[in-house]
Amino acid sequence: MPSIRLAIADDHHVLVEGLKALFSDPRYDCDVMLTAADGSNLLKAMVHTTPDIVLLDLNMPGGDGLDFLPKIREQFPQVKVIIFTMYDQPKFIKEAFKQGAEGYILKGSRFTEILEGIRKVSEGQVFLSEGLTVFPGGNGQSTSPFEDAFLMAHSLTKREMEILMLIARAKSNKEIAEELFISDQTVSVHRKNLMRKLKVSNSAGLIKFFVERDLFSED
Repeated sequence: MPSIRLAIADDHHVLVEGLKALFSDPRYDCDVMLTAADGSNLLKAMVHTTPDIVLLDLNMPGGDGLDFLPKIREQFPQVKVIIFTMYDQPKFIKEAFKQGAEGYILKGSRFTEILEGIRKVSEGQVFLSEGLTVFPGGNGQSTSPFEDAFLMAHSLTKREMEILMLIARAKSNKEIAEELFISDQTVSVHRKNLMRKLKVSNSAGLIKFFVERDLFSED
């Protein structure tokens, strides 16, 4: 049986190197063909070296895994994707499978479970880490919902994301209101909610968050 060709998309260098070392054992029949620290470089590399399975992190610079999952599905439909992440919230699991993932594995899983997931997905099955569920409140996530940029970004409503994008373009409340056909007062309320959710104190902080997270990158 030929080895399963793997790609790992994750910006945690030590984790990636550790996985490469583990998978190098010939007993496991897995070959890490390529690694990438973000989704854009993953897609570029896959043009030249196409794996069987991608282990895809959710929280990466330049756009999270949920941004790149549909792009992988569109450009490389034969490649299977396993989300490999620390986030166990049901909404992310549900969205990952909705976008076309075949597996969802937590980074805290035993290596034997990671191997099991890879093998099952390679055989055409769907795999979910032990104890996970897509039902709300089922996974016992204790992390504060606004602890990091990934969770912050995904806590925003569609309207808040629209307004954040316009704020990042240096639009005033009046200009945003005119563009979205809402009142200045409504924009002001959304702006205050954004600052509260993203834990910043002014518009400059909102713009900094937007730029650093590259939240709406289409690349």
